[in-house]
Amino acid sequence: MALKYAIVDIETTGNNLDVDEMIQIGVCIMQNNTIIDIFDSFVHTVQTIPPFIQSLTKINNHMIENAPTFHDFAARLNDMLEGCVFVAHNVDFDLNFLKKYFNECNINYQPKYIMDTVDVFKIVFPEMERYQLSYLSEQLHVDLTNAHRAIDDAIATANILMIALEKLNNLPMNTLKSLYQFAKSMRYHFDEVLFDLIREYKGCAMPFETTLGLSYVKKIKHSAPLHIDETFESFFKRIIASLDFVYRKEQYELSFEIYLSLKHQSEITIEAELGSGKTLSYLLAAAYFISETRQSVLISTSTIALQNQMIDYDIALLKQRGLPLPFQIIKSKSHYLTIEFVDYVLKDQKSNHDILILKMQLLIFLMSGQDGDIERLNLNGGRKIYFELMRSLYLPKQQETYLFDLLSDAAHIGITNHAHLLSNRKQNVFEQYQHLIIDEAHQILNYALKYTTLAIKYQDLKYIISQTLQEFDTSGVSQKQKLSDLTFFQYGSINNELHQMNEKYEQLFDYLLQHYYSDRIVKAELTAQDEISLLLHEIKQTLATIALVPNITKMQRKMIENLMHTFERCVQNIDAQGALYLLFNNHNKSGIQIILKENKIRSVIEQYIINAFDAKIFISGTINSINEHNVLSDLFMESKKYIKFESSFDKVKAPLFIPNDIPQFNYQHQDEYIEKCLEYILLYLNRYDGKALILLNSYQQVELLRDYLYDTALDQVILTQNSDVNTTKLNQQFNQLEKGVLLATQTFYEGIDFKYSGVKCVMIVSLPFMHPKDINIALMKDEVDDVFLDYQVPVAVNKLHQATGRLIRTENDKGWMICFDRRIVDSRYANKFKHILRNYELFEGAIEDFESFLSQVYKSFS
Repeated sequence: MALKYAIVDIETTGNNLDVDEMIQIGVCIMQNNTIIDIFDSFVHTVQTIPPFIQSLTKINNHMIENAPTFHDFAARLNDMLEGCVFVAHNVDFDLNFLKKYFNECNINYQPKYIMDTVDVFKIVFPEMERYQLSYLSEQLHVDLTNAHRAIDDAIATANILMIALEKLNNLPMNTLKSLYQFAKSMRYHFDEVLFDLIREYKGCAMPFETTLGLSYVKKIKHSAPLHIDETFESFFKRIIASLDFVYRKEQYELSFEIYLSLKHQSEITIEAELGSGKTLSYLLAAAYFISETRQSVLISTSTIALQNQMIDYDIALLKQRGLPLPFQIIKSKSHYLTIEFVDYVLKDQKSNHDILILKMQLLIFLMSGQDGDIERLNLNGGRKIYFELMRSLYLPKQQETYLFDLLSDAAHIGITNHAHLLSNRKQNVFEQYQHLIIDEAHQILNYALKYTTLAIKYQDLKYIISQTLQEFDTSGVSQKQKLSDLTFFQYGSINNELHQMNEKYEQLFDYLLQHYYSDRIVKAELTAQDEISLLLHEIKQTLATIALVPNITKMQRKMIENLMHTFERCVQNIDAQGALYLLFNNHNKSGIQIILKENKIRSVIEQYIINAFDAKIFISGTINSINEHNVLSDLFMESKKYIKFESSFDKVKAPLFIPNDIPQFNYQHQDEYIEKCLEYILLYLNRYDGKALILLNSYQQVELLRDYLYDTALDQVILTQNSDVNTTKLNQQFNQLEKGVLLATQTFYEGIDFKYSGVKCVMIVSLPFMHPKDINIALMKDEVDDVFLDYQVPVAVNKLHQATGRLIRTENDKGWMICFDRRIVDSRYANKFKHILRNYELFEGAIEDFESFLSQVYKSFS
């Protein structure tokens, strides 16, 4: 008979088992993937429900005032749970509270089997970004209307568990058996669940392949070659008409220039303002070129989000209207799993909770029918560290089995992002592309800067050292083995050497913490005789000696050599530059990073862009900022064709107000600055309907303004960005509002579509300068003459230019802006912003003038 599950959720007054009380319990009894019984009750307590819990659960003191006590239904509940697998999302919390209450009723509740759905859902749904119940419900289309209500959470958990069990039930038998073997070592009793599925197994319905005993589904890609038999102009007009777009001469000329550059293998820099239709323009140019020449074109975007937007919207729309563009996302081979590598990981003897979950995730992932892209696994924490360790130790076979064909032979559009384009690749995955289109070219600088450095994190390296120590550990060898194994003494000697090396490693980071700690990045000037240099040299020499020892395994030698190479790079950096950069994330050595600046931005860009492709098209809506970068201007702007395309629709100059009664912005006194800005914000919110996008520079500023608005703008819907919020989802929520405010950070300055049929408002609280402690500022000091004027100012100008693009995005948009930061007109570098201000009708004044300004603006829009 199939197992019976009791899915339990408990709401409490807080998380402290000793002092907090239960206020609601919900239980679903599930068997054969069907809910067969439900228990739902508020629980009486004399304890007052804290405001936060009331807000979270929507349970108030009145609801529990006349509710039954736990004692009233304890016996009935115990009978209901009898013989069931106890299931909960974060099971320790619910089970411990329940046991406490049962004990108080003299009931010794000890479930035979326990299951934590956080672990189970991580394993069964390895591609999820997060595993909160609300997020899982949304992604799996499970109804969860009243999150943090016990019975609603319990039912949602049960429904997700049904989907999980159904997915497991459709796996091949050998996959289920492998999962079962790993689950036997896990906490709780997922193995019993898997054994129950194996016992009732009815077979796998989907077709799959098997290699090395591992079952997988290979992704099949089909793309027919493009055939376009007409002139470029005729083709362009036909596609624009099929999309129901208005033909615009400027957009045609933009697309034609890109096509000509591809055809003649030339270099061109294009400033294409918002509204010029640049994405569609370069896609149509690439399509026509591919059809004509049967040569592939590579397109690079600044972020994966923009890459996905191009695929999910632009390319998908063209396909709907009869132009199926052959495309492929391009990454290096190291980004994809192979069956041989998965087999290597599964056979590794290392084992802890994170490692077990990762191994089981890989088994499920092989059956997903995806391309094996590692990024889909969203690895973090211990799973990521272990995965990277195994990847560094793995020696690829001569013939690796990928889950899809890595490169297409047919001409197509390759799609990548700047980070991958500029990465230090071992395999040249772009060798079949001679033609490159770089969208958002202004972003190249920061991505190139990233690839001039190597970050060595204390925690990551500590983990690798501990794994290496385990490989040479002889503590578990018996005395008889010691006498018979001649290599034991050799291993014991290596083990001692490694322990001494580990002590020196700890000394190194203790020294860094003691002598260099700072709340910002530090450039430690060093010589070969400094303590840091000596410790690094001793560590490197110890590892070099061990690497020469015969009779150690290939894996052991690889682990030693990887460690040695890392410390060798540190020594070389000191020899070459006389310095190391140090970053402290907290007042603890576990948060220390050693950052090696190993290259110059110019050499990275020349190697991976300038010298690597024949045709190079650089496109940006804010290419003007590149002129301000000493590093980029001569690479992108000199001796190359430069064209500027205006918006393909007629934009009316939007009004922009700059207050003159706001104190000068200062990082140390943000409170009083934002309080003054608040007067303007409230004047608008309290008198006018509409939507406001308020852009700030940090989560700290967001929280500060949010707290002010919660107290003073009671009838407004206020959305706020924080580190846990998905930017795309937040943007969608904001676009669905008829009225409201979104407080967002610099990630909303570009690539976000602010949609609204009414009067839009964009507020810039302070100019988007980097925080003074930003690591990039320190790393750029040896790249430019003046790091502020040559780097920080151009970056801020570019970001502001992008932010202004959130306002007028189509010919139907109408709106106004306010910039509270007077540095835009009063500072010594204000002339850098002039090209942005020219696009606006500028007004300046105090709060009284702002009232008049708003009145005139809304009168003109009515």
